[in-house]
Amino acid sequence: MINNKNKHIAIISYRFPPHIDSIGHYAYNLASEFQKEGHDIVVFCGTEEEEQEYEITGIKVHAFVKKWNINSGQNIVKKIKKGQFDCVLFQYDIFTYHPHGTSFTLVYMLYKLSRFVPVYTTFHEVRNKMNFRKPLRVIKTILQIFTVKTIHHFSKKAITSNPLYQSLLRLPYKEAAVIPVGSNIPFVHFHENDFIKTKQDLGIEEGAFIMGTFGRQIRNIDVILKTFSQRKPSKNKEYLLLIGKINSNVLNKIHLFIQENNLQKHIIITGELSAEQVSLHLQLLDLFLILEHTHSNDEWTGISGRNGSLAAAISHQLNIIGTEGERTNAFLKDSEDIRLIEKLNNEAINKKMDYYVNKKNKPRQSKSFNPLLRKLFDWKSIFDRYKNTF
Repeated sequence: MINNKNKHIAIISYRFPPHIDSIGHYAYNLASEFQKEGHDIVVFCGTEEEEQEYEITGIKVHAFVKKWNINSGQNIVKKIKKGQFDCVLFQYDIFTYHPHGTSFTLVYMLYKLSRFVPVYTTFHEVRNKMNFRKPLRVIKTILQIFTVKTIHHFSKKAITSNPLYQSLLRLPYKEAAVIPVGSNIPFVHFHENDFIKTKQDLGIEEGAFIMGTFGRQIRNIDVILKTFSQRKPSKNKEYLLLIGKINSNVLNKIHLFIQENNLQKHIIITGELSAEQVSLHLQLLDLFLILEHTHSNDEWTGISGRNGSLAAAISHQLNIIGTEGERTNAFLKDSEDIRLIEKLNNEAINKKMDYYVNKKNKPRQSKSFNPLLRKLFDWKSIFDRYKNTF
């Protein structure tokens, strides 16, 4: 039915721009693609402020939920029923709506909605990894399984970002579609002089090799910092560029490491930037690092289509070092543009870094990037896959 134009579509999201939130920005980009196709979009979301109604690029937003409970669930159901929507796109994440990932409010809300309107649910995060050495965690995980399976049951269709999450959501009579997350950082074209000036402002010398990463939560930052310091960056003209606003606890750890190892000139922290400036700084990089866990009893491992920062790196056609694990999509394993590490350690990372350093130093080395991989993370392509799923 969504293949037809001029549909009245509701989106339920925990947050929505201008509030900074990864899932809110996902919902915004998705809403924008539906809007381009002639659909009328209305968003129902949470807020930390007073209830408000506003428009952002023509998308109507009702921000009124301060606490996700039975009352707010009933209010959303009433508003959607009154609005006579053709369908609902629900953005689900395990811990955003409830601290333990066991929101029975959402189960109730989906049950009520499913009785009069088709609901299409995108599962951004599904559940904890089961660890039988931690009994309380096992109980929480069982409740999480009940929550996501029931939400999936009441959804007409489900979408998630990688094959592991697809398997965790599977029902005997229903399976989720796999569609990777798109980039929240649009690629912006800059003049060469902009890159030269930015490097000068950052104190990066000409001909240096620049590696870096982007995101509030930088996974395995300890490993990244230790590996970088071991490479003798002053001698080898190498820089580590950390782009964007970083979580305060992670940031304190980075500052302490910089001081203890006298790396003030070679580890650069940009701080919070606009999306346009993030794009500029991403384009300075010779190498992008995204190092999820490779072995863990408590966390799912490996990079995958769920990583927004990975999507940003791919949309900017960067060389990438990542980690392989349970979540990793097959198209990432098969890509020559991404070097995956099966076991996270300094030696393995250094070898991959050396590969890209040598690649840059080769004469007449042209930069090429698989256009099919980039297209997978393009929002127009993601929208088309949504339509095909529906």
